[in-house]
Formats: sequence, C-alpha cells, structure tokens
Amino acid sequence: MKIATPQTYEDRIRAIQIYRSARVGPRNYAKLVQKSNSYEDAWESLCQAYTDQKIDHKLLCDFDDAKEELERGDAYGASLLFLNDPSYPKLLKTTEAAPPFIWAKGHLELFDLPQIAIVGARNASLEGARMAQGLARELCENGYCVVSGLARGIDTSAHNGALFAHTVGVIAGGLDIHYPRQNAQLQENIAERGLLISEMPFGHKPQASNFPQRNRIIAGISSATIVIECTRRSGTMITANDANAMGRDVMAVPGHPLNPRSEGPNYLIREGATMVRNIGDILEALGEAIQKNIPPEPDTETEALPPKTDWAKMGIDEIEGRTVRDLNGEVTNISP
Repeated sequence: MKIATPQTYEDRIRAIQIYRSARVGPRNYAKLVQKSNSYEDAWESLCQAYTDQKIDHKLLCDFDDAKEELERGDAYGASLLFLNDPSYPKLLKTTEAAPPFIWAKGHLELFDLPQIAIVGARNASLEGARMAQGLARELCENGYCVVSGLARGIDTSAHNGALFAHTVGVIAGGLDIHYPRQNAQLQENIAERGLLISEMPFGHKPQASNFPQRNRIIAGISSATIVIECTRRSGTMITANDANAMGRDVMAVPGHPLNPRSEGPNYLIREGATMVRNIGDILEALGEAIQKNIPPEPDTETEALPPKTDWAKMGIDEIEGRTVRDLNGEVTNISP
C-alpha cells in the first residue's frame, strides 16, 4: 500500500507531528499511516501506542510546534516534499527507510538530472580540493548534478566546482541554520542557484547523530558516490558504506599509502570500488562516452587555489624535499 500524500493543511501538520515525535522513524511512520484511514487516525493511533507502552506524552510533538515548522518553511520559501510527491527524489524513494518528507529550497528540477555525490575529508589537501573542484565541474559539463554535504574541505570544493551549473547540498540541520559558519555564503548561493535539502526542522542545530542521517540521504539520492581523501573511520566512509549497501556505484581517488587521508579511498579501491584518476574513469564506469568540452569558467567565487604553473612547482618542491605539508594542508619551506 502506498503512503497517501497529505492533501490538507491540517494533514501536513499531523504528518509533521507524527514524524517529529520521539521513537518514530521512517518505518514506524509508514506503518502508522498505512494502517490508518487518515492522518488524524494515525495521530490518534500514535497517542494510544504511547499510552499502551507507558511512554510520556510529553515526547509527542506538539501541534503548535508542527504548525510553526510548516509556517517557517513557507516563510523561508521552502517546499515540503512528501514521499509520493512527484518532486521527491526518485532514487531516495527506493531506499529502505526513506524519510517520509524532506524540506527543499531552490531548483527542484535538479532532481531530474542524474546525481553523483562527491564526499571527503574536511582537512583536505590542496591536491584533494583541486581534484574535487575539477571533477565536479567536469561532471556538470557532462550533464550530471553534483551532490555533497556542505562540510569544509572536499565538500566545499565540490560545491564550488559545480555551482556554475548543478549542485545539491544536503545539510544536517535546518535549512535556515548555517553550518559550518564559514560556508554561510556558499549555503545561501546553493539555495539561490542550486538546491538545498534537509529532513531536519527549521531552527534545528546539527548534532552528532544527525550527520549519519545526512550521509544516508547523500548516498540515497545519488547513483554513484566518489570519495576523495578520508580516514578509515570517518563520516565519509559511512556515506560510502551506505551507497554500497544501497547497491550504488562507489568510486575513489587513490592516494599515497603513507598519507592518512588516503586510508579510506585506498581501502575502498582494494575492496572493489572503481579507481578514479580523471573524469574519463567516472564516465566509463557509468557507461558514458567521454564528451570533449571546453570547460566554462565558474562565475561565482571559489576557494583560492594556486594557478596551474604554481601548482606544478609546489608539487615538485614537495617531492624533492624543499617543502613539507601537514595534515591541514599547510605548506612549509624547509630549504631555500
């Protein structure tokens, strides 16, 4: 049985109440709605279940709180997309425990494009940042939409590389909360020129438990996930594992075995992930013919990266021992 999409304003409030109540995840939400004749009935069934299981009714979402969330979303210009709405991400809909609804701000038509996730380390190296930005740009030139999580490092570079065309930012807090603060302007730019989504209510500040949920959505809306730099124990690996469990393609950019940032990608490649050296490897893995296009220059501010000539010199200096780079990507000259 399909979950009916709320048709009235009151039904939308009840749906929010149900999902925002304690101990109600996507599966319990689906069970309540599917066995009920209306959202009002589903709400009454939840209240009765709380009584039967001796759960404090204070843990139920208040009607006024749910109404406020809906009003804040409307005032922000966001769309509340329920599971059976035509605009709900099609791939996400097919995943186990898909969120019953998400908030979205921006260009919903981006969901019609094939989605590719690019994720990685927050303390990315300059090489990793450049790789993320370049691959994101080239994916957009070949008709894809780039998905990432608006974190520092690789996520930021991926969004910047795709912002001139197509990018979706999945955030762990409410759409109106800027996190991290350094990416406040980037988040606003994506809301205006791309698409922001979240399953969290407005005003919700990200907590540690929210990031695995965000990562699940990143993997869920994407047909493939590309990993660039991360340790074996990281949120990036959670996203990759989610993608693998969903039967989606997982790809990774290899790195030097002595670099801690390379642990995650190298492990994934060893376990069968597609090795990515350039856009050609990605398109080949996706069964696409390489399109030779002249890349347009992004018309938005991006992270400051060195020009190609300086980049080459920096690489040679590092290889030949004239510079060293710490885990934050900072370069120090150690010889004239």
